[in-house]
Amino acid sequence: AYNSSSTFSGNSDVLLARFNDRVILTLPISNTSICPGDSVMVPFNTIGNFPLGTIFRALLYTNFSTTNPEILGTTTASSGIIHGYIPLTVGASFSGNSIRVVSNLPNNPPISSTTQTVGAIGALPNAHIQALTSTNICNGSTVVLKSPSNTNIVFRQWQQFKNSNWSSIPGANSISYTADSAGSYRVITTSVTGCDSISNSINVIVQPTPQASISASSQLFCIGDNLVLHANTGAGYTYQWFVNNQLISGAHSDSLIVNASAIYKVIVTNSAGCSTESVGFAVTGFLKPPA
Repeated sequence: AYNSSSTFSGNSDVLLARFNDRVILTLPISNTSICPGDSVMVPFNTIGNFPLGTIFRALLYTNFSTTNPEILGTTTASSGIIHGYIPLTVGASFSGNSIRVVSNLPNNPPISSTTQTVGAIGALPNAHIQALTSTNICNGSTVVLKSPSNTNIVFRQWQQFKNSNWSSIPGANSISYTADSAGSYRVITTSVTGCDSISNSINVIVQPTPQASISASSQLFCIGDNLVLHANTGAGYTYQWFVNNQLISGAHSDSLIVNASAIYKVIVTNSAGCSTESVGFAVTGFLKPPA
């Protein structure tokens, strides 16, 4: 904040403060209400001889304060518009807010105008989001992203980063969003005072799932003989076999030797930890004919 202990008063459209025939005029501000982070244009003019290189500062006072203003922006031009921003650190202030322009000339107080009143300064809502589970998901799975449940948030809009731009997701306006596709996500929250905050972004990675199938030379065998079942193979694949939906302990190979009528399945897991269960493979045994 700019360290100024001077006092001021007045609220007309154009007000003057004189010092040695130098005058700074702070002109009306167009902003009726503002939020932290908003841009603001402060028009001003001067009368008299200001040395070349004089710095003019636009200062914001809040809550009827006359000390410790925030610097919105600066210029060395002796008239025109000071382009600045409302600092993100400024808290909500619904009345008693004003802006004036001062110079850096070595006077105490600095040569300055009286004030121009501005509207309410709203509060920024909390917009931090978090994932409730891992953001590294398998194809067909989802992850829930959650925004704050603050009572001062009246609207939310979830967005996804697509085609080099942030795009709003139609209908995604609730406190949470269930993501099922790869990409970066964020939410824009709006407070009761109409101020928007953009959240952090969360990147969701979707891993592919493997194929899972069983093959054999036949689905029939003679009782007393064996039949070899084969699962599809792939780099980094692991396996778990089942018989009649019951896990077969230690059956982790890409093949399984069977000798009983049953329905067999296999779960194939890839190196990303994503799994797929095969359809059942029915095997039927028959008695051998008499010799």
